[in-house]
Amino acid sequence: MVVTCLLSSSLAVSLADSRRLAAAGLPPDTPLSDRLALAFLAGAAVAVSMTWRRRWPLWVTMGAAAAALLFPLDVLGLLIGLTHVVARLRGRAVWAGGLAAGLGTTASVWRDAHGHAPGTSFWGDVFVGSSASGATSTALSWWAQGLIVVVLVALSVGAGLFLRTRRDLQATRAEQRTDRDAVGRLSEEMGRQAERERIAREVHDVLGHRLSLLSLHAGALEVAAGEDPRVRHSASLVREGAQQSMDDLRSLLSVLRDPSQSESVHPTPSLAELPRVIEESMSGGMQVQSTVYLDGAARASHQLARAVYRIVQEMLTNARKHAPGAPVRLRVEGDDRHGIRIEAANYLVAQSGSVRPGQERHGTDAPPHGRGAGLAGIAERAAQLDGESRHGVDALGVFRVEVWLPWTGGVQSLGEDKEVTRAG
Repeated sequence: MVVTCLLSSSLAVSLADSRRLAAAGLPPDTPLSDRLALAFLAGAAVAVSMTWRRRWPLWVTMGAAAAALLFPLDVLGLLIGLTHVVARLRGRAVWAGGLAAGLGTTASVWRDAHGHAPGTSFWGDVFVGSSASGATSTALSWWAQGLIVVVLVALSVGAGLFLRTRRDLQATRAEQRTDRDAVGRLSEEMGRQAERERIAREVHDVLGHRLSLLSLHAGALEVAAGEDPRVRHSASLVREGAQQSMDDLRSLLSVLRDPSQSESVHPTPSLAELPRVIEESMSGGMQVQSTVYLDGAARASHQLARAVYRIVQEMLTNARKHAPGAPVRLRVEGDDRHGIRIEAANYLVAQSGSVRPGQERHGTDAPPHGRGAGLAGIAERAAQLDGESRHGVDALGVFRVEVWLPWTGGVQSLGEDKEVTRAG
């Protein structure tokens, strides 16, 4: 673009010099006048200004129009500037650019039309030329000059409108793609929300009814226990457990219906609550030998605390489900340097013979009993924190589950560091 405008300006200066020599009767080797030398520099400046035609189109157009009014230059750069004014601007800026372009084009065409000899007028040579009788006049009438100005400005405005329409069309297509993506995501989210609502209703109707009946019968058993403290205590534990299960169920259903309420409705458990989980299992008659030692538990991140809490909870639940009545050995220890290691072991699982002693399993393989959803969940929680998990029966016939979690993403507590220590 710059080179083309520079060549066009050089042609215009050359024709202006030819008109000057013809009008004064000077020889062709006469040096270029100072005014035409300035005109050449002005044309070069207009050509270089095309570099900023997209960023400052109005100022480029104004500069090119001023150069065309002051010097005998062409209008190529001026018309290119007007094209980008129409394509990129709105309102008064377009009218100002159009007025400047019209004045500059009129001056340039009128000046060029004063060359009557062949080779002194670009538009005269294009539309008139030499006659068949050898006449040399190439003068243009006033209406021809006006027609040229109108056609040039109209072509520039039309090109600008074309560019504007194309840019608007591209923007509209981009918005349509964005809207389609948003509608697709919204439809998918609505589908998931409807499925969550359906699952929540089913869970509420089935489990809510059974837990309420369990709580009701446990209360009746507690009243009917009379003076027997053991039966009364067991019934009380069943009733409290059912009530707590109902509260947890309501919290989980709220999270299922609105996942954004996960933290407020179901807060992240703390590592300091691990002894309470063990005590609940022991109060239900489960034989648990536990050792919990966590150095600097208050600095653990929410993700780590939740993972440790749920893994310990799942280990004890699996032991109750797959090895009822068997003693369980549980050990939880760690710090911010070595991570957290969780180990659980019991003996009764190996009696089924489905797993030979010494056979070890990794990841989400199924356990000796059941479908293995609990161990799969443990492995997934460990993998989410870049940890490791394994389970299997050792050479002594003991089923073991071992998990290691790195201590990453810790958050410094505002209070003092605490140690969670328990042995029982």
